[in-house]
Amino acid sequence: MIIYAIQNRINGKVYIGQTTCSLEKRIKNHMFSSSCCIVIYNALKKYGIDAFNISTIDTAKNIDELNKLEEKYIKEYNSLSPNGYNLTTGGNNCKCSEETKRKISETSKGKIFSEETKKKLSEANRGERSPTAKLTEKQVIEIKKMLKSGNYIQLETAKKFNVAGSTIGSISGGYNWKYLNADFKGV
Repeated sequence: MIIYAIQNRINGKVYIGQTTCSLEKRIKNHMFSSSCCIVIYNALKKYGIDAFNISTIDTAKNIDELNKLEEKYIKEYNSLSPNGYNLTTGGNNCKCSEETKRKISETSKGKIFSEETKKKLSEANRGERSPTAKLTEKQVIEIKKMLKSGNYIQLETAKKFNVAGSTIGSISGGYNWKYLNADFKGV
């Protein structure tokens, strides 16, 4: 669990964030998903990733500590908009207000996507590119091998990879990461 900073080298503005997954995965989420933290998403699109310094500034042992640290660093870096890219005072895991959710919903209503667009969206969010993915393809293949060997049970495997038992069950049953079922011949 980390607190990270994204600083624009051109205008000096900073975004402070928190993540329980890898920093690389979180940054990818900022770059490809506007559903949360829209200001940093727009800045990354405008200036490009190369215009930013990205760094881990602290770590936490639990969610409460993570939330408190995020609030602390948003104040310390003075990163609340308009001085920075943060839209909230932090500590809320980027939960949108009901008003923000309504606005996002309104912009999506009535949009009809072609089958080609649907396929592209599906491909773009497949596997570890998905903003909600907690595992890499390599880890999923390892999980499949472990489960097939019969030496591990679902709960032990879940603890080893720090995911819910239901995630392991979904992988085992072929519901999650299903494209690997055809691609990976070793399981």
